[in-house]
Amino acid sequence: MAYLDDVIIFSETREEHDDHLLRVVTRLSNAGLPMDILKSEFLQEEVKFLGLIITPNGIKMDPEKVSAIQDWLLPKTLKDVQAFLGFANFYRRFIYGFSDIAKPLTHLTRGDPKL
Repeated sequence: MAYLDDVIIFSETREEHDDHLLRVVTRLSNAGLPMDILKSEFLQEEVKFLGLIITPNGIKMDPEKVSAIQDWLLPKTLKDVQAFLGFANFYRRFIYGFSDIAKPLTHLTRGDPKL
């Protein structure tokens, strides 16, 4: 069983977007896949998706996720360090020198489970 929840359609122009939208809606309908119009958003310039914000100018971090990293409690166990690194690693492309910054924490994951 496959589960599909979000469909994002990007187009260069409004005319192109209308065409793409019609094609997607038609294909979903032909495949018997329901679409909830009340939960749908159309013609958005900015979209939050998978912890990122997608804009016409590119992709950036969601400020809520930045706050989550900044407010993260100090890790007390190996599992805590691994959880933080896993979360932060998702955003490594936005953080210059991430591997150097994370290196001390990464080294901790090779040691004692009690920090």
